Amino acid sequence: LAKEAQSVSMEALALKNLGNYHYYQGHTAEALSFYKHSLLCFKSIGDFRGMATTLSNIGLCHYWDKNYKVALKIFMKARKICDEIGFQPLHIQILNNIGSLYFNDRQLRLAEEYFSKCLVAAEDKGDVSVQTASYLNLGSIFENSDVGKCEEYFLKGYELSKNTGERNQRARFERLLGDLSRTSEDYAKAEEWYL
Repeated sequence: LAKEAQSVSMEALALKNLGNYHYYQGHTAEALSFYKHSLLCFKSIGDFRGMATTLSNIGLCHYWDKNYKVALKIFMKARKICDEIGFQPLHIQILNNIGSLYFNDRQLRLAEEYFSKCLVAAEDKGDVSVQTASYLNLGSIFENSDVGKCEEYFLKGYELSKNTGERNQRARFERLLGDLSRTSEDYAKAEEWYL
C-alpha cells in the first residue's frame, strides 16, 4: 500500500510539473489539464499540501485567463486547506494572489484588505521579501487616489529594502518615489530619488 501511495505521489508531482511547464509557456488550458489530473492523484492519497499547492496553481491559471470569480473560489479552497494544515508559506502567497486578483479587478478596498493580511502574515513569519512586495502592492493601490498614503507605503518598503540589502527592490522604490515627487511637481525631491 505504501509503495502504491508513493507511486501515486510521484505521478501527482510529475503531472504538476508538466502543468508548471505549460503554465510558464503561457498555455493555461494545457496546464489546467495536468493540474486537474495531479489534484485527483493528491486527493486519492490524502496529500493535503499537494492538494493546496495544486489548487493554487489552478487558481493562477484562471487568474491569468481573467476568470476572476473562478480563480477566487479556487484560491479560497486552497487557503482553507492551508489554514487547516498550517501551511504558512502557501497561505501567504495565496493572500497576495487574492489581493492581486482584486487589484486587477479594480476592487481596491478588497485588494488593500488582502495585501494587508499578506503583510501581517509575512511580518509574523519574518519574510522580508514578501513584506517589501506587500508595501509595493499597497502603495500601488493609492497611486492615483491618495499620494500621501501611497508615499507612506513606498517609503516603508524603501526603508525595509535599504536595511536588508534588497538592491533591486530598493531601486524600484527609489524610482516610484521619484515618480511620485515628479507628479507632485517637486522636481528637486524627484531628482534626489532618481539619483
